[in-house]
Amino acid sequence: MDTLIGLKGKDFIVLGADTYSINSIIKLKNDDNTKFYDINGNKCLLLGGSIGDRIQFGEFIRKNVHLYQYQNSTDLFVKSFAYFTRKNLAYYLRRNPYEVNCLIAGHDNVRRK
Repeated sequence: MDTLIGLKGKDFIVLGADTYSINSIIKLKNDDNTKFYDINGNKCLLLGGSIGDRIQFGEFIRKNVHLYQYQNSTDLFVKSFAYFTRKNLAYYLRRNPYEVNCLIAGHDNVRRK
């Protein structure tokens, strides 16, 4: 079982995850940070689940967000990023199910008035 945790304060976010990968009844120490995906420096995606699904889904989301940024010359807001991730996870649930749990955090680079 994977452990993902997130804490939100007034002006900060703290994310944490364990460093173990579980395969059947074997629990392996994993130091390659495949649970953390930094997206454009202001968004973070934490994934838990089987290591193959975690890597494949995380890289899919990261690459598509970068493609969106390249095509539209703009960055996604955190809410749009969460919607995009949720939509793709729901789509692949019926096609090629990814056994992953997601935790999304981030901040928008917009000044408030």
